[in-house]
Amino acid sequence: MYIEDVISAQLGSVLRRCGRPEAEAERLLTEVDDVIARTTWHELAAVVEAQLAGLPDVEPPIRASITWLAASVTDAIERHG
Repeated sequence: MYIEDVISAQLGSVLRRCGRPEAEAERLLTEVDDVIARTTWHELAAVVEAQLAGLPDVEPPIRASITWLAASVTDAIERHG
């Protein structure tokens, strides 16, 4: 299923609850690519690892905390992604 299909399925309901005309749905759906960010778990893990690799010199306790956090994120992605 495409993201546009998922958004389209609920967009009319959202517009009604917001008091907006449902006719806006068609225009809004044409803008999905401009306003919706798409990423994968693999891409997210790669960004976390790259940011950790580029971490500037910081105090050892700070580096240890950031390293632990990055490892926790990438481990969770590996387990559940």
